[in-house]
Amino acid sequence: ESGQLSSEKIENYKKTIEQAQLESRQNLINYYVHVGEKTPSDARQKADDKSLNTAYSRLIDILARLKNSKPQNATSLAVAALRLGYAVRSEGRWMDYNEIAGYAKGIFKRYEVKRRNSSQHEASNLWNPAESRYYTQDELAQRKAAGHDLSLLNPLATGAYWNNTDIQQQKMAHTYQTASTLYGGNTFVFPEDGATVEFDEVKRSQSRPKFSVKWKHNGEKIKFKLKFLSETHSEVTAATLLSALGFNTDPSIRVNNIKVRFKKGEKEIFHRDLESYFSFWEMQQAVIEEGVDEKGEYFVLKEALLEARSENLVRVGAWSYTKSGHPDTREVRALPVFMAWIANNDMKESEQNKTLLNMNSPLEDLNFVSSDLGWAFGSFLMPETPSWLKWNVIKDERRDSVSFNYVTWRYSNLFQYTTWDDARWMIRQIAQLSAEQIRKAVVAGQWETNTEKILIEKLIARRNQLVRVFELANEFEELSVDFSIAPSDAEIEAISFKSSEPGNTRLLDLVKSMSQPMFEYIGPSLMRIHTGVINAALDRAVQPVTEIRFTGDDLAGLGVPFAAGLIVKIHRSIVRNEQPRNMGERFLVHDQIVLGWTLGADIIGADASLTYYRSFNLVHPVRRQSEGVFSVSYLPTLLMPYSPGLFKLPNKHSILIEDYVEGRGTLKVSGYSPVTLEAGASLARVYLKRTLISDRADKRIDVLLDNSHYTELSAHVSAALQIAFLKLKFPFFQGALRKGSIDRELWSIPADAPE
Repeated sequence: ESGQLSSEKIENYKKTIEQAQLESRQNLINYYVHVGEKTPSDARQKADDKSLNTAYSRLIDILARLKNSKPQNATSLAVAALRLGYAVRSEGRWMDYNEIAGYAKGIFKRYEVKRRNSSQHEASNLWNPAESRYYTQDELAQRKAAGHDLSLLNPLATGAYWNNTDIQQQKMAHTYQTASTLYGGNTFVFPEDGATVEFDEVKRSQSRPKFSVKWKHNGEKIKFKLKFLSETHSEVTAATLLSALGFNTDPSIRVNNIKVRFKKGEKEIFHRDLESYFSFWEMQQAVIEEGVDEKGEYFVLKEALLEARSENLVRVGAWSYTKSGHPDTREVRALPVFMAWIANNDMKESEQNKTLLNMNSPLEDLNFVSSDLGWAFGSFLMPETPSWLKWNVIKDERRDSVSFNYVTWRYSNLFQYTTWDDARWMIRQIAQLSAEQIRKAVVAGQWETNTEKILIEKLIARRNQLVRVFELANEFEELSVDFSIAPSDAEIEAISFKSSEPGNTRLLDLVKSMSQPMFEYIGPSLMRIHTGVINAALDRAVQPVTEIRFTGDDLAGLGVPFAAGLIVKIHRSIVRNEQPRNMGERFLVHDQIVLGWTLGADIIGADASLTYYRSFNLVHPVRRQSEGVFSVSYLPTLLMPYSPGLFKLPNKHSILIEDYVEGRGTLKVSGYSPVTLEAGASLARVYLKRTLISDRADKRIDVLLDNSHYTELSAHVSAALQIAFLKLKFPFFQGALRKGSIDRELWSIPADAPE
């Protein structure tokens, strides 16, 4: 207020944060107890250990100190409070229409840097080493007018985002900057190929599947985030390059054949949580082995990315490129140029960025990490595919601007902050990397040999082009490039439209490899659109409801009761299993056969219609949707007196048989008053009997006989039908009548019991 700190406002904000912490902690406890099946004490401990709880506590401490701070300390504390407050805020999804609009803007926007951006001020953290202070905007304007190259000025290397390192001396052996203020003093030990880790919990965030694990090393359990199914190569290479330039990135490593173990009951929780958030990923593509041994359940992943976690470094949430003062810093506003160089087409506003707390640092010291860099080294729809990465990073040059061969799923306004000098500063960092350093960064990603060679040459070619276009050729020589290793950009574009011609087998293979994973990379809203279209097509093509009706005055000689007709309905549907217990249960196939008899006029009124139905339902799990589409129909087994070998019922099935009457009007019952189902035009349904047989439990079969719908009305309906069918002795309708009572029986039969 009036340029002074308001103790009252700070206290009110502090109380709001305290209440949010209490609510968040209680929500976590409830989740761990009711969903995670933890004991209350374990749930409380797990909630207290969450980084979000730690972040709330740190923010409360900052606000308490800010309230009583001296003016010279207030600015840094206030900035820290605002930035940490942004990091701990609740995150949600955009509304679908907003998300799709964001995608459209990201795809069609021109990504450019203005040569003379008079509307944008210079970065506010450019450091004057001679006087140990920041340059003012007036001083920068004067230096620029005098012909000084502002791109030569470095920001103050606080380590919050960037560390001023000797780039040419980087060994390219890590995905993080070992000399940074963030990671200094921290030693990270990683599992090797073939190691065994323990499952902890699914990480339900962003769009790529991931979960946390623990690895036992020298008697200590070390925690990691495990990512799989995508970006295991590209994430390592991208982080190695960016960290070599001095930026904060995640410590990670790519591992092969890693075994994940589960405690009792955890695997079912794993599949349930994974399917609830990452349902469009086909996990079985990553699993090469799954089973049970003397230590419990496990599976083995072909490849995975492990990101290290440390007790001293707490990840507390996102930071935004364009909020809370971040876009005023040179190292942040220069990042779009690096992202264009590696073709990271998933540069969202904040989702990829993480705020870290170093618990050994002062309260106000926050660290900002560029994370999740893996949607790179390919094209917009084909990340992690260097064959589709363009040789040219520059799209065109104009008198007043340079645009990039670059698109991203959501446009970031950070491009509007990037000045010509910011871009030249970043390119000067990139240009210091040698060809050998670029090669080592690519090798660290463990790419296939030919893919590795292509990526190395294209990164060098794109580096050379940046140096030329941004007028740095007098400082850096062009590195040698072998353009013969892959088709040119023009050849790729030409062949992609004529991929069926002979001689194009290499690109044809690329197109084939693209078709399956393409939609797996698309954001959640576009994935739902894709899934909806595909499901609609499947509903029409392979999930029809087929209805057959037979009619006649005396249908097939069955007599007057059936004179109105016989109805047969056949239906198959395939739905995603919301609570799978393993990968073999990701989808459920529901087959249904309904037999119906439309009754004759001698037992119903002339103004009525009534049909007796028996519904046979068989539900069983499958691994893939396509497997369900083309699986054998098992329902004939239910309609035959014996089970031919071809139609044996599947494992883990459930059978539901229901008898019900549906119609409107009056049912005539000999010896009873007429039964009115329902007045008016709507249909009424009366259930008569329901039988459920389930093979879902291990080593037992559950049988439920449910006659609880035998109300007086049901008894009257059954009596009428029993009279009508008495002369036929039709087996479907035999059975004793019950009136006004509930009769429900549940039996459990050992699966290995003798017949």
